[in-house]
Amino acid sequence: MKIISPYIVELAPTLSGHWYKVWRRSVQASKGEYLGVFPSSTTALTAYPQNPQLMKWIADQGWSESQRLKEAGGKRGTRIHDAIEELLRGEQLIQGSYSLEEWHKIFTFTKWHDEYKPDPLGLEVAIFSEKYGYAGRVDLVAHFNHSSQIHNTDIMANSFYYSHIVAYKKIGKT
Repeated sequence: MKIISPYIVELAPTLSGHWYKVWRRSVQASKGEYLGVFPSSTTALTAYPQNPQLMKWIADQGWSESQRLKEAGGKRGTRIHDAIEELLRGEQLIQGSYSLEEWHKIFTFTKWHDEYKPDPLGLEVAIFSEKYGYAGRVDLVAHFNHSSQIHNTDIMANSFYYSHIVAYKKIGKT
């Protein structure tokens, strides 16, 4: 099965945040009708006030330390995310290449994978919601448990104890 989106979504060059240029696909033109530049869902969420608990944590840590911890967490999350993508492509991982925390989260993903049995249709798939006005990339587009329903799935490693998996609505409903 091949996924053909009604949109062409490309990362726009910016100095901060993730923004995407979007075209409505057309058979007559190379890219079709240009719809504009749209924020990623994460960039859109940064416009909202910060959670009071997060603000307190930043104040308790101090700005420099909170930024150091955030950057270190981001690097760990990227390593876990990349490892999960490798597993989804059928590659093998070497445990010694990861910290104990990273390996635990990767192992948690394998338990989730065994339970839900995703059948990947695409990895890092560009999406756009004309209804909500944001674009981005979903980590995994797949069928689960041999279902015919297609799900956009974002894989997150932001919890200390487990990898959190968030399944989005069906493609076409976003």
